Amino acid sequence: MRDRKVTALLFTILMIFTALAGCMDVLGSNSPPSANMSVDPSGSVRAGDSITFSAVGSSDPDADAMTFTWTFGDGNT
Repeated sequence: MRDRKVTALLFTILMIFTALAGCMDVLGSNSPPSANMSVDPSGSVRAGDSITFSAVGSSDPDADAMTFTWTFGDGNT
């Protein structure tokens, strides 16, 4: 009877360690992107002038996809 309990205990411990070893994935860290924003023309503009907003030169060290949304406060993006 004692041998069965010892065997059952060892089997249980083995199963726990096997389950833990299979679930030990190491998650990598995610480095933040570097946003590089520019506006052309810079400085003063008048109503009706065209303005170009650009994120050229922005990068992500992990090569994750990046999107940018410009919000102008008047409901337009």
